[in-house]
Amino acid sequence: MNEKKLTVITGANSGNGKAIALKLHNLGYPLLLLDLKTNIIEKEIKENVMFSEVDVTNYEALSNAIKLGEEKFGPIGNMINNAGVMILEKADKQSHHVMSRMIDINFKGVVYGTQIALKTMLNKKEGTIINIASIAGIKGFDNHSIYCGTKYAVRGYSETVRAEVAEHGIRVALISPGVVKTNLLEGTTNTEIKKGYEEWRDQSNAFIHAEDIANSVVYVLEQPKNVTIREVVISPVTQKE
Repeated sequence: MNEKKLTVITGANSGNGKAIALKLHNLGYPLLLLDLKTNIIEKEIKENVMFSEVDVTNYEALSNAIKLGEEKFGPIGNMINNAGVMILEKADKQSHHVMSRMIDINFKGVVYGTQIALKTMLNKKEGTIINIASIAGIKGFDNHSIYCGTKYAVRGYSETVRAEVAEHGIRVALISPGVVKTNLLEGTTNTEIKKGYEEWRDQSNAFIHAEDIANSVVYVLEQPKNVTIREVVISPVTQKE
């Protein structure tokens, strides 16, 4: 089994990030948990952990937080870029401020986290980066135009970086979930679109849980060091699209 080194998780206060944090904490990983707020996850993890309230779109703040985590726990071994937002709207109606924010968090946040982690990993000649994307980075969905665009970008970026750093012993993996029942949709203000999505999801039982994503992360992390799981696409059996 691989040595458990410092693992950084963005978007760790709720949803998939929280589930990943709890799973890895129970397995003994030292954690640096990042989010705009960490008030929820701080109540559940008390040991072998450090918290920092950071916006992943702020490169310097993200870099400084990881540096402090490394000072406490040693060099970063795993970077899990999970922070993301999904605000649904028709392409012609979505606010440019909302579009910009989604692009910044969903794509730039992944790019920043990856680059910062690589500075240590390339020096150590080892490490694992897991980027949480979406099945919306594989196919399009109505009212998801910007969200899909950001996840397609994460998918392309991740595969390119994976090939670039492979010779240095660094693993880059992508996890692309289908519908997960979390609070990801809470930012959507179009009530008609939100209601339609939730009714479809719940009536067809077309969803999995954050714990399923956490299990996928563990599967990727605990492979032998010479094995890279390039991409995991995980969805409910009943999700046809």
